[in-house]
Amino acid sequence: MKTFVATLLISVGLIGQVTAQTRAAYQSAVNGQSPAYYFTFDSSLIDSVGGSLTLSSAGGGYGTDYFGNANGTRTFSGSTDSLSTSTDIIAGGGPIGGNASATGIGSISFLFRSLDSTALGGQRFLYGQGNTTGNANSFSMFFENQSNTDPGALKLRVGNGPTTTIMLSNVVSVQSWYYFALTYDETRDAGEVKWYLGLIGGSMNSGTINIGNVSVAGDNGTLVLGNNGVGATASFRNPGTGHVDEFAVWNRELNNSEINLQYASLVPEPSILTLIAMSGALLVGTKRFRFR
Repeated sequence: MKTFVATLLISVGLIGQVTAQTRAAYQSAVNGQSPAYYFTFDSSLIDSVGGSLTLSSAGGGYGTDYFGNANGTRTFSGSTDSLSTSTDIIAGGGPIGGNASATGIGSISFLFRSLDSTALGGQRFLYGQGNTTGNANSFSMFFENQSNTDPGALKLRVGNGPTTTIMLSNVVSVQSWYYFALTYDETRDAGEVKWYLGLIGGSMNSGTINIGNVSVAGDNGTLVLGNNGVGATASFRNPGTGHVDEFAVWNRELNNSEINLQYASLVPEPSILTLIAMSGALLVGTKRFRFR
């Protein structure tokens, strides 16, 4: 009995080290790519890069992040909950109708936890800075409501490009953590937008979106997280509470290797089978040591 208790304590200690190292590894990967802004949401709304920008909160709170840290992610539970910037932090963008000399180049990446179901009473936005493709300056991501095409699917809107489904509702893993990144170069003639999406611990999908030559990423307004940015009435919640974490912004395009490095640094949380296997292995090792 004494041996078993000792082994269990050792196993729990190892698991604690794994989760702590995972957050450190991910944040090291992001910081190593020199983001312009990086909001880790580790009990703070302050940009961790320069510390000069603090997000404004209109509701919401903190919750447990993917890595198991309390107060390590931002949560949204009310219909008007949101975070917003005091200034435009998205490179490029422009007024209604876009910009004929669009030259914006940039990237974003973040983690999010899906809701409790894909049966939604309305659109649920993870971020927004302009939401109408007809204005040629949309920049948003949301889960679709039940009355539109592909209900419950995850969609993107950028510039005047088509609203693009990047994950169908029937493959959404509810109450699960995902990694997302988007890069864009408004000067390209095709494939201006590239997106990357992966269930953490699974595989990552990617694709491109074509936008018009005068289209831009965002409307030069403030960026809103956890809501749509247009009246802030479509918060990322219900059913359940939405989680957004580790939001980073670059004024350049991340390449595939940099995206893959971020995703690879997200080590899956140990399952109960892993815990049992680790405890059993340590128990066997302890018995051998005692009987030699």
